[in-house]
Formats: sequence, C-alpha cells, structure tokens
Amino acid sequence: MGNLSRVLIQSSLAFLVVGSIYTGEIDNFSNSVDMFRKTTPVIGINSEFGTSIRNFKDIFGKAGKENINDMEVYYIPLKTSEVNLIKVSGKNILVNTGTFDESKDLEKILEKYEVKKIDHLILSLPTDENMGGASYIIDKVPTDKIYMPLVNTDNALVQNFFKVLQYKKQKLTKLEAGDEIEVGRAKIQIINIINRNVPEITDASIAFNLNMEENNFLFTGDLKKEKQKKINWPDVDVLKFGKYGKDEYNSYELLKKSKPEYIVGINTNEQKIDQNTINLLKSIESENKKNIESYIAKNDKVIIVKSNGSEITMIKK
Repeated sequence: MGNLSRVLIQSSLAFLVVGSIYTGEIDNFSNSVDMFRKTTPVIGINSEFGTSIRNFKDIFGKAGKENINDMEVYYIPLKTSEVNLIKVSGKNILVNTGTFDESKDLEKILEKYEVKKIDHLILSLPTDENMGGASYIIDKVPTDKIYMPLVNTDNALVQNFFKVLQYKKQKLTKLEAGDEIEVGRAKIQIINIINRNVPEITDASIAFNLNMEENNFLFTGDLKKEKQKKINWPDVDVLKFGKYGKDEYNSYELLKKSKPEYIVGINTNEQKIDQNTINLLKSIESENKKNIESYIAKNDKVIIVKSNGSEITMIKK
C-alpha cells in the first residue's frame, strides 16, 4: 500500500470518527502554501417529459465532422451523484467527482472513456457529492489544473483535500466570474463563483457556459432558484438540469433566459427529476410554442452530446 493510500484511508477514517480532526489548520495551511496559480448517448427515454425526440435515423444518421477537435460532452449518473466529462481537442475536462464511496466507480468510467489525464478538474462546490472523490481521483489520474470556490473550507473533507494537494505538490487555480479557460477549440466561460464564505453556501457554486464556436452548453452547478433569478443567463443549445432536476435548483428565469434547444437531466439511484421541474419545462414549451428535446441519463445510461462547432448531435457509444 502506497503512502498516499494510507493517508487517504487514515484521513477518511478520521473524518468519519472525528469530523473536525483538521479544523483550525486551514489558516496555517493557507499561510505556508501558495494555493493558487494565477490564470486570466446512450440515449435516455424521455417519457417522463412527454416532449419530442428526433427519429433515431435523424439522430444517429448524422455523423458530423469526425475530428479530434470536435467536442463530446458526457452526462454521467453515479449511484448517488452526477458528473460530467468533456473531451475536446485531445483534452479532458472533468466536472465534479461524486462522493468518496463512488471514486472507484468513477475511476473505471474514466478508464472506459480512455481518460489518461485530466487537464481541467472543476469542483463546483466543496461538498461530499461534488468533490468527495477528488483526493482519490487526482492520486489515480494525472491532473493538471484544479478549480474550486474557496468557501466552506473549515470542514474536514476540504482540509483533507488540501493536505492531499500539498502531498501531491499541486495547487488550485484561482477563478473569478468572467474568466475564460481556453481548451482547444472550446472555451469555458465562468458565469458565477464566490471565493469567500456566504450565508447560503450554494451561492458560491461554479456555474459556466461551455462554448464551442456556434454551440453553447450551460452548467449551473449548485445554484438555487433565488440566485438563478439574479443572473443574466446566455442563450444556449444544451442546458443540464440543475442538481438532479430538483425543483429548488431549476427556476423559470433559468429556462426562459437560456432558451435551450435541448435539456439533459441526470437521475441517480436516489435522486429523480421532480414533477415540478417537468411541469416547468412543459410550461416554458407552451409559452414559447416550441418543443425542447429532452433526455435523461439514468442507471448505466450515459448521454453523450457531440458538437462540431455548428451542429449538435446525440451519438451512440
């Protein structure tokens, strides 16, 4: 057993037995370590929604430009949480890692999709369901840049993650709202992030638009309705339902302003899309007098959306 494996196992046991084992060490850690580097489907059945789905021939008959520079976005359900994998221009972007208990499952998924290196790891919010498996993943898969809002840093899970970063001699890359991360032909445009403690922790979550020339994919992280109402969302092609399609994470303003052509929801074994969210989608469709093509990733079904910069295609792996 390697030294880091022992560190992780011991830290995890300590976290379970004494939740505050590392409390109070964050200030010393921050002062002694420079934490930042500066930076400028398998298709789901949509019977739950009752909205239109293209004919399979239409979907799978259009291959688009087969090019390594094309982009594929994977919507992946785990047992209790959700992650996204983005592959573009030979680069890999992973959004969240799921819980600590799901880290080995995620490792197998990354192997399946031939992810030998993570170029950008985006941890939407420092909570167990978003980054509980991050320490394990960065130990198993070489990882370059890591992004996370600096909020809720006084809990044992986050402090354990900082210790692993220190052990691996890695640093967080600081982000601010309005920053852009260029990844080959694609750009990650940061819409929201807060790097300080706030009364509602979810307000600090990373939300971003993934731009591939003429195509846009929107990820709203853990932002709740009240915060969503205050944001001027861009027009997008593909919107991922916020947090398993739960009502409190999906607002009228989000769907109305973003005007998606497609919506992807992710169901886990424990989380299902709320009926209120389905009703909201139907209401927006009726109001706009157009259907929004809707897909669900659930169980072992992963939805994959491909963009060649001008066309959106659902592909079958």
